[in-house]
This record gives sequence, C-alpha cells and structure tokens, in this order.
Amino acid sequence: MRLLLDHCVDRGLVSSFPGHEVKTALEMGWEELKNGDLLAHAASDFDVLITTDQNLRYQQNLSKLPISVLEINSQNTRMHILQSLSPFFEAAIAEAKNHRFVALYADGRIEVIA
Repeated sequence: MRLLLDHCVDRGLVSSFPGHEVKTALEMGWEELKNGDLLAHAASDFDVLITTDQNLRYQQNLSKLPISVLEINSQNTRMHILQSLSPFFEAAIAEAKNHRFVALYADGRIEVIA
C-alpha cells in the first residue's frame, strides 16, 4: 500500500512499515498544507494517511474523506513511543484499507470510527 506520514509524524517511522511504499508530507512538498488540503492532495497518490493529529476526526467530514486515515492515538508522539506500537501497524493498515477512519490506541486496540 502507499502510505503518507502526516507532518506531525516523525519521519523516522518510515522504516516501521516494511512492504509498503511510505512517503512523508515533507518529501512530497506538502508540509505547508492544512488537513483538508493535505487529504485532497494525498488522495490521488496514497491509500492511507497516517497521523497523530487527534483533532482531525473532529475537523473533517469522515464519511466523505477522499483517503483512508489511520490515527495513531498515543500518549505522546516521541519516536520510541510510536515505534512501540509497530506490532499493531499492519492490522491497523488492513482496517484502514476497508474503512475511512481508524484509530490505533496505545494498548493495540483498533477502533473503526468511520
């Protein structure tokens, strides 16, 4: 799958998604785009946007998202915390493939939001 890491996700996390094509918003030249514009741009090139922005679900119409979103919902966005969730990434991406918005929590629980 083609995955895009949002601005707020440490780019070091790219290696945590083996077997996937992963780019960052910075690599794509989209670092200045806000959520709605970023989602629109990403939709043509990517399957899933990975974010740690816990407000995105409240700022967008989830049923009309142009791309699936995986929200990593952790206590903070430090690299070692995010990497500790890597055993759950594959299952979360699989869920995101079938739904518009999925949240992955620190305990490994995956919640389908939309």
